[in-house]
Amino acid sequence: DLNPDTEHSFDIRAVNSVGKISHASERRTIFVPGLANDIVVQNDGNDTNCKACEGDMTCNFPCQTLRRAFQLANTTGQRIKIMPGTYTARNLIPKVAMVKVEANTSSTVTIMCGNNTRCFSTNMTQIQKNDGTQEPLAYFPYLLKGLYIHGGKATLGGCINIYGASRVKILDTSFENCYASESGGAIFIKASSQIYFKQVQ
Repeated sequence: DLNPDTEHSFDIRAVNSVGKISHASERRTIFVPGLANDIVVQNDGNDTNCKACEGDMTCNFPCQTLRRAFQLANTTGQRIKIMPGTYTARNLIPKVAMVKVEANTSSTVTIMCGNNTRCFSTNMTQIQKNDGTQEPLAYFPYLLKGLYIHGGKATLGGCINIYGASRVKILDTSFENCYASESGGAIFIKASSQIYFKQVQ
């Protein structure tokens, strides 16, 4: 068994019937989601005392802003559930991998990109590898679902910027009035893999 909230890398080799072993495949890394409760965001929440839902999924202390919810999300795979309403997002960056951001219902959840910037960005904090070289964390939300995102402005990716990330799903989400001065009006993607879109417009 793999422990929750851990990262594992694998090399895959094949062995034929006479025992000959192939060269290793490209290394693959997987994240095992942690055991964490949802964080709820709603318009009448309170950023001062908000916290994750209880073990029985009772959510009596919702956050008012997405920024505060992103600050609280500290476990791999944690989910941020957004109640119907209109919210402001300014360059939100996850601290951990595979954070999920989704509307709690089919009702409209509007995300306005504030202060002439995009709504969501990739965590490019540099970390040192075992060999002494550095690489970025490259954390971007694993899931964006059921959102109406609009009004972003940036150089690359007016509303979201995905750089070096992997395993990103954007589902049932609309973009409007997103402006990029160089590339990627709504979405800018570079050096990323396993990016999946469904019902996106």
